Amino acid sequence: MVVVADRDDSQLRVGHAERDEVAEQLRLAAGDGMLDLEELEERLEAAHAARTRADLARLVVDLPPAPAMPGAVERAPGADVANRSNPGVLDADERWRDGALVLRTVMGDCSRRGVWVVPARIWARSVMGSVTIDLREAELGRRTEIEAQATLGDVTVLVNSSTRVEIVGRGVLGDFTEGRATVAARLRGDSPVVVVTGRAVLGSVTVKRRGMPGELRRMLLGR
Repeated sequence: MVVVADRDDSQLRVGHAERDEVAEQLRLAAGDGMLDLEELEERLEAAHAARTRADLARLVVDLPPAPAMPGAVERAPGADVANRSNPGVLDADERWRDGALVLRTVMGDCSRRGVWVVPARIWARSVMGSVTIDLREAELGRRTEIEAQATLGDVTVLVNSSTRVEIVGRGVLGDFTEGRATVAARLRGDSPVVVVTGRAVLGSVTVKRRGMPGELRRMLLGR
């Protein structure tokens, strides 16, 4: 009779799915400012070379777990990576936290456009991807705060001619600016205010003043 000793799961071999899931957790942590670019690069390299669960665990032991979507079923690490239709987008649809709208992407695209009611706070995170927040047709409150973090990616905020903009973020080897406007600002005393804060690390956070969607086409057609 063969007696099998208690198995140490930490020494189980891992595959591509587990390595990819830890790599995404590392990129999210870098996007939130928990890791600098050098640490991110070192840990990503170690994640792709990992052989066991213990190897992966050491890379994230000092990081919070990646946030789960509301109502999501708890799964083993890496169990659902292969089933994602777009592995780059982690929280592309709305996810509310403390009343804020969270738009987050890793190596993918994420956007909010059209007619929608804007909350008082928006958190935008882009790691090697692109987030677009189009406020031109949206219903804005008196003041909207957008905290934008771009790491090797970009966050773009589009506003119309009647929106007041305040930019108080900073770029670290990146750009945190208001782009050249294509329409003149027409501000009033009751114009909504959009305040953009945060940081761009080897990426860009840009606020652009643009005409309403379809406006240029209507002008060209004389309508």
